[in-house]
Amino acid sequence: MLEMIDRTGVGLLMQFDPTALCVVIKGCVKGGAADRDGRIEASDVIVAVDGVEARDKSIEQVREMIIGPQGSSVTLKLKKAQGETLESVLVRGTPEYLDSLGGRANQTVGEVSASTAREGEQ
Repeated sequence: MLEMIDRTGVGLLMQFDPTALCVVIKGCVKGGAADRDGRIEASDVIVAVDGVEARDKSIEQVREMIIGPQGSSVTLKLKKAQGETLESVLVRGTPEYLDSLGGRANQTVGEVSASTAREGEQ
């Protein structure tokens, strides 16, 4: 039986870039939702969480925006190193919880929209 967790994340390791005043992904926890997405990489910049801009926010503030009830979803808007943006809907939960969902976890995480619009384009 899985332990119920009140608040959990999506398996991101983050760091603050004091020069750019933004939170940057430095890795993904193996088996976490971000890792399962397959497109989220080290050096991606977190632009927004659930539509709320993340620029000028501390790592603690961004973390609080990402974590939530296990099984709920969060939408991350990321800026890739190549300049394109990516929007990803991730299910919050531990790797064990996501495993318990079986194909439903992969299907939910797989329903993601990607935008290759360059900054300044609509």
